[in-house]
Amino acid sequence: MNDNKEAEEKPSDVNINTNHQPISNSGNEKLTDLGQDKDAVQANNENSFSMTNLELGRTPVIPSEVYDKLPKFLEKNCLIFDTEREKDVFLTGALTILSGCLNSVMGVYGQKNVYPNLNCFIIAPPASGKGTFVYAKILGNALHDKLVEESQKQKRKYDAVLRQTEPPKQLDLFENGKPPFKILFIPGNSSSSAIINHLVEGDGKGIFCETEADTLANSINQDWGNFSDLLRKAFHHEDISLSRKGNDVYSSIKNPRLSVALTGTPEQVLGIIPSAENGLFSRFIFYSFKVKPIWRSVAPKPGQQNLTEYFNLQSLEVLKMAEYLEDHPTHFNLTAKQWAELDKQFTTWTEEVNDLLGDEAVGTVFRLGLIQFRIAMILSAIRKYENKLKDLDLLCVDDDFKTSSILVEVYKEHALLMFSKLPQRGNISKRMINQFFDALPSKFKREDAVNIGQRVEIMPRTVDKYLNELLLSNKLKRSKLGIYNK
Repeated sequence: MNDNKEAEEKPSDVNINTNHQPISNSGNEKLTDLGQDKDAVQANNENSFSMTNLELGRTPVIPSEVYDKLPKFLEKNCLIFDTEREKDVFLTGALTILSGCLNSVMGVYGQKNVYPNLNCFIIAPPASGKGTFVYAKILGNALHDKLVEESQKQKRKYDAVLRQTEPPKQLDLFENGKPPFKILFIPGNSSSSAIINHLVEGDGKGIFCETEADTLANSINQDWGNFSDLLRKAFHHEDISLSRKGNDVYSSIKNPRLSVALTGTPEQVLGIIPSAENGLFSRFIFYSFKVKPIWRSVAPKPGQQNLTEYFNLQSLEVLKMAEYLEDHPTHFNLTAKQWAELDKQFTTWTEEVNDLLGDEAVGTVFRLGLIQFRIAMILSAIRKYENKLKDLDLLCVDDDFKTSSILVEVYKEHALLMFSKLPQRGNISKRMINQFFDALPSKFKREDAVNIGQRVEIMPRTVDKYLNELLLSNKLKRSKLGIYNK
């Protein structure tokens, strides 16, 4: 083998568990598990990211029991779609869009006030069925239109005052100057200054929703460059301060409540999240898949629904929901039993993922705990609206807690696959090192380790990296004669 091909050697680090069971932590995987079918061997270096059709086709789906237990609004809208993947894409997108609409619902997680806001990234090749995401976006249309209409009305009043000759009238009507122009959907292809204006005028509330991830990536990669940092802070509602170069303008966004909903192809991922260690990675729900493209007749049929019209009507229901919850604020909480179950589950996942993939991947598990809490909050808020409850305090029902738990377990599997495929800056997978270690004899020389590595196409330089990592962790000792001992 030629050492120049080292960038092509790294196989997948994660086996997707289609039965939705916790990841195995036996530590007894055979070294041959490191090798993959020819289709599954990936080019994975600091500048590349790819996923095979085989890997995308094996990712887990959301179990049907989830759809049977959803609040009525989500259940009926998910049933519109025929296939598992279409339902999953719509539900994931709908939860994210709704998370940006329900700004009056809050809970306490980790001793901090949190709101429902989610980020999701649906990843699939072209013609794979991720188009149902468009209908999830439509759910926010009525609320967006209302905000735009109200903003335009205020602007017309302001402009009329400006045309008057007596400035005091202007001050009386608009004490803080020009009224803000609020919107729900912030265009991802806006200039940097326009995006900042939308966030400031909308009190940090809004949704970035793009069906082509490149649209937002182009904004993130502009020279002003603090956009990724803004999204990371917004996920935790941290105050954001912005200074605009050249015009001495300082802006501050208090308690931002921002949601991000994206779809894209595997090739578009790096434009948003350049590496597995990037802090933005752990703040996203990932759902990746591939299905065989099948032509469906596009001819109209008698009695067939126009989905655009249907979901525009559903957006009116979302507007009513948002207004009802605004009139009846909500303090959401889990029951003591549910908190105990959450703690137990995430303690187990933290230990498993740390052993398999290292502490960089553990950040994903930590934030999935918050994501589960937020999903439960969204489901509970929808039920509050459907049942016309008015109490300030709202406890999660067991069905919604179980649903949120199952969803997060599925999303965990997708996230760990993504983590294993994204470029990693010098971070070596613990799982791969442990598998390599298990295959080594109790006493050996470097050339013995190299021969073992070559059997599964691990390059000599990577074998040296693994040996060095094992020495640093005190799993191996090396004598002056170059002999390694476990």
